Amino acid sequence: MGLQINYPIIAYDRVYSEFYARIEGVALKKDYGSLQISVRYYENKKGSENAVVGYVDGIVDLSGAIIPSYIPIGGAESDRTSLTSYFQFTVSETRPHTVIRRNKSKEIKTINYVDYDENGIAVVKTKDVEVVVINDVEEEIITEVYDIDIASKDILKYSYGKIKETFELKFGSTNIKDV
Repeated sequence: MGLQINYPIIAYDRVYSEFYARIEGVALKKDYGSLQISVRYYENKKGSENAVVGYVDGIVDLSGAIIPSYIPIGGAESDRTSLTSYFQFTVSETRPHTVIRRNKSKEIKTINYVDYDENGIAVVKTKDVEVVVINDVEEEIITEVYDIDIASKDILKYSYGKIKETFELKFGSTNIKDV
């Protein structure tokens, strides 16, 4: 499973009009909620197949592997960007949560109280006092949480999708082909 990218790159001072990208390694870091993906680049799919042998002590042929120095974006040397072999993504999703917010405020309230006059007779009086009023308000908020299950269900398919999405943004979706 790989991607054919029809976009020029420069490696070892040689210009390639297209190249092939394949995932070489995937690591899921549960404690950080991150997915780390390493990608290797080749001249074509055949070059990537020669680089991986299916048996112990097989001969690995890396002659088709390339290490892109940079991607020419425009004519000037300042219009160049690099192409990394290491990608890291946060594995998270947004979820709604209901939280209770406690609001405190102070108000002046008039209260009735019983007092006694000089003859010992109960008299109802009023006075203004400052009281604390507490209101609980339910709010729905959106939070971003780590969700390792997103990637771990089919980690290779998920990783492939993230790399393809990244390359489509960088090179344009019409220049990316599943091979």
